[in-house]
Amino acid sequence: MTEPRAELLALLDDYIHPLLGCGLGAANAVVDATIDGDTAQIALRLAIPAQRIAPELAADVSALVQGAMGLKAQVDVVCEIQTAALASNLAPLKNVKNIIAVASGKGGVGKSTVSANLVNVLKTRGPSLSATAACAGGAYNLLLAAQLIECGHCDTAIAGGV
Repeated sequence: MTEPRAELLALLDDYIHPLLGCGLGAANAVVDATIDGDTAQIALRLAIPAQRIAPELAADVSALVQGAMGLKAQVDVVCEIQTAALASNLAPLKNVKNIIAVASGKGGVGKSTVSANLVNVLKTRGPSLSATAACAGGAYNLLLAAQLIECGHCDTAIAGGV
């Protein structure tokens, strides 16, 4: 007979959300999973900006645990993106937490379209700006995005055409 916590962890690893593409265990999303009486306490941490799916994910996991193990489930989901380490000679950009670069080796493949769609998918709010500087490639867009964040004009910027 399988130990209940091991069964719970296996169940969580078998659950594959389309956005993750793998089980919660394989995605290193399970921070804690305990069983106390008839209740499972589950803490999940997603390393992607997925706040909009957190309620759905919690409900899905709760229903899965209820159906498979007959336990009530308290599921907490947080989205926490770890920043990458910088080279020792680089300073982080003030107020910049994450950078999403949309890149290609050639022009005319839709980088600006992908960037515009990212704005919608990530549900960012505020002004939207499209900048094209063919002679500078996407470097101008990346610089402009970083400057807008550093100056406090916005807290999210997506640089397309990189």
